[in-house]
Amino acid sequence: MAPTKLLVIKRGAFGDMVQADGALRDIRAAFPSAEIVLLTTPPYAKLMRRCPHIDRLLIDPRLLDL
Repeated sequence: MAPTKLLVIKRGAFGDMVQADGALRDIRAAFPSAEIVLLTTPPYAKLMRRCPHIDRLLIDPRLLDL
């Protein structure tokens, strides 16, 4: 049974966020009907809002302190 929702947590550096696009594309291809939610930090919100492979973006400033 395929998942209906997937949460991806990405809080890395800028280069990591750019490279995450490929992983998100592959996740979308593997689970085309699932809702893909990305949890990230405020500095990357604007960049990841443009990602066509996610359905929803969650922003958590507390992740900056980890």
